[in-house]
Amino acid sequence: MSIIKKLFYRIFQFLLVGVGMTFMPQLSPKLLTGAGCIKKLPAFIKGRGIDKVLIVTDKVLSKIGLLDSLFKACEQEGLTYLLYDEAIVNPSIECIEKAYEMYRDHGCQAFIAFGGGSAMDCAKAAAARVARPRKSISQLGGTLKVLSFKVPPLFAVPTTAGTGSEATLAAVVTDYSTQHKYAIQDPSLLPRYAVLDPELTVGLPPHTTATTGLDALTHAIEAYTNKFAPRYTRRLSEKATKLIFENLPKVYRDGKDLEARANMQLAALYAGRAFSRACVGYVHAIAHTLGGLYGTPHGLANAIILPYVMEDFGATVYKKLARLAEIVGIEGKNDEEKARAFIAAIKQMGKDMGIPEKIDVIKDEDIPKMVRFAMREGNPLYPVPVIWGKDQFVSTIERIRSKDNKRVYYINDKCIGCTLCAKNCPVFAIEGKLKERHVINPERCIECGVCANVCNVDAILDSEGKIAKKKPKQEWKKPVIDEELCTACSICVQACGKNCLRISLPKYKGDIKVHAYLENENQCVGCGLCALRCPLHAITMKGGEA
Repeated sequence: MSIIKKLFYRIFQFLLVGVGMTFMPQLSPKLLTGAGCIKKLPAFIKGRGIDKVLIVTDKVLSKIGLLDSLFKACEQEGLTYLLYDEAIVNPSIECIEKAYEMYRDHGCQAFIAFGGGSAMDCAKAAAARVARPRKSISQLGGTLKVLSFKVPPLFAVPTTAGTGSEATLAAVVTDYSTQHKYAIQDPSLLPRYAVLDPELTVGLPPHTTATTGLDALTHAIEAYTNKFAPRYTRRLSEKATKLIFENLPKVYRDGKDLEARANMQLAALYAGRAFSRACVGYVHAIAHTLGGLYGTPHGLANAIILPYVMEDFGATVYKKLARLAEIVGIEGKNDEEKARAFIAAIKQMGKDMGIPEKIDVIKDEDIPKMVRFAMREGNPLYPVPVIWGKDQFVSTIERIRSKDNKRVYYINDKCIGCTLCAKNCPVFAIEGKLKERHVINPERCIECGVCANVCNVDAILDSEGKIAKKKPKQEWKKPVIDEELCTACSICVQACGKNCLRISLPKYKGDIKVHAYLENENQCVGCGLCALRCPLHAITMKGGEA
């Protein structure tokens, strides 16, 4: 990248963050806090002359009854509500449009966003559409494209402690037609009120607790290490980092610790306020590409990528990371030693909570697209410590990729072109025409052995060059799911090419012990892709005879 282009980026960042954000009013949502405070929200809303609201949430929270206390309070206070419970992870344009249309068609006056970052993003983007009905979601993407006083009031009720969306001016949208994930950023999208009720986060599974908590840590650290950040955002980042280091391990071990849960909610709020002014950085730019291309949960992606990006920034972040290290009680002889120890502590925290060290879904052919999307998002907007060009993005993406899988299964000249292997391959790694020798794409093969199990002519060689013998169907391995470890994240369900897995329904109102299970055993080919993708190692493959 040329010096002139980098200079232009820095001038742009200085004017936007160093000047613009410094003189912009320090807006923050008004808070309702404390255990059980969700019950006070309807009276609070009615007191502001609002009689009808649209509640935006997701199917899981709706089914387990987490909103019941809110519904009951609304009825008691005479607050009319409509429920939109179709918010999805990485909300799509279609999902947002449905929420907007329901709001518009029923004459609602405000939004209640109830859930994690996805519900918040859906509600914010729908609110932007209310204010700008003649603009599409894609036209509103970017910075300062809304700029309207007609954005309806938004009451944010986080049920996780990580995204900080209750304190941010951004809504993240995924365009699934292009696999591109982008943000609508505008001060008018900042929620006016936020409800921090720790009781709503008590039922969070440990894995979700971990990924959302590390998401908040990413917000704090990126805001802190960015250039031109207003001074008060650094104080917010310091507070957030200290709270997360002190409380995240506690709530991971004991989800019912209300004090620690409340502290994590504050940490997420502080970090959200910090990055709303100081911006995020390349961790988010890369994480958004993973969400758009592969559906990787945002918090999980950030948790894995954060230490790699900080390492690759090198000496430019040592002083600031050393300061954060001191705040959380990490010692060292100099700034470099403290900074490296701080990064190591982040890695260890993730490891202790079952966060994978690498990402195993990145394909070679997708890396140019990832780089293009990340550079488009990050440059010139994010005032990162070091401005990266294409080569550095490629280098970092290569570092976060898992390269453990040897993809070297091979089809020999015994192949008769029956196509059984190609039809049954769960990752579509086998190509060939009928009655002609087939070929395995080594970049796609996961060595599951399904091709060998359906081959009638011993044409499949394994990674050691030996013939992979066909096994009778009753001996094919099947996934066994540890219901205690499973958090119903749905990654395995999405990974299964044979559509064999499902997430169980709640057995009763308030039941949070939902989990994945094998519904279609006859369709399962025993490929093990579900186990390979599971971030918690909650799935093991066992022989059919067992």
